[in-house]
Amino acid sequence: MPKYITNIQQMRDLIRRHEFHVKKKLGQHFMVSSQVLERIIELAEVKAEDRVLEIGPGLGALTQRLAEKAGQVVAVEVDVSLFPLLRETLAGFSNTRLVAGDILKLNLDEIMQQERPKDEPTSPLTYKVVGNLPYYITSPIIMGILEGGYQIESLVVMIQKEVAERLVARPGTKEYGLLSVGVQYYAEVFPGGIVGRGAFWPRPEVDSALVKLIPRQEPAVKVESQEFFFWTAKAAFGQRRKTLLNALMGAPGAQGIKREIIEKTLVNIGIDPRRRGETLSLTELAEISNHLYPLIRTGR
Repeated sequence: MPKYITNIQQMRDLIRRHEFHVKKKLGQHFMVSSQVLERIIELAEVKAEDRVLEIGPGLGALTQRLAEKAGQVVAVEVDVSLFPLLRETLAGFSNTRLVAGDILKLNLDEIMQQERPKDEPTSPLTYKVVGNLPYYITSPIIMGILEGGYQIESLVVMIQKEVAERLVARPGTKEYGLLSVGVQYYAEVFPGGIVGRGAFWPRPEVDSALVKLIPRQEPAVKVESQEFFFWTAKAAFGQRRKTLLNALMGAPGAQGIKREIIEKTLVNIGIDPRRRGETLSLTELAEISNHLYPLIRTGR
């Protein structure tokens, strides 16, 4: 019978037995709230037929609950010194696999293919991703997964509250920025609730939040060049105090394009050149990108 991790004392005992030292540089804050753990399972909608990739299992508290609900759980952990502790906490679950590695450097589809049960019927490779992400690399992880084009159904992550607010932000708000555009371009974003610092041990200095991302089959907007769409967004948000026209004029690569041409282009598509970048929706950014792309490309 598996022994579930349900409180801080169990964590401390486990850590003491294995002489493990919590690493602040890796952002290690372990979830101790059963209520929050259940909320993650609920938000991820984990079912018996699901395969789940967990990012950063830590001591295995969430991994245990995922394994109880899912058909298979593959947990990716960069800190191999946690493996002896995880082997103890996951000893009662035959459907879990541990993978050592940096999530930023791994191909998730390849991992899930390699860890696919031999007796599993041949079927499309799809899986869910769940993780309590280190604050200091949250954005690279999320964008890396979304840009990777992986065969994932959904992504449920615990992240810093301020970052979560940026992911769900709408145009015209102070939280809205390049990260908002990038994530919303690739995925539908749903807030999952605020999580206080007391839900973790060691206790972090900031609050957290849950967010659910569902990758889109096609990007949110149609663009002539994806690279140039993000160039446009980066230019628009690069200097928030500047008007859109001035921001675009000052962006790398825009040199040589006459100011009046960019201004006329914006006016012709119904966008005031005096607007600020943070007021632009994805649709408006796509319009600007698609109309400026031939001008920048040809240097007209």
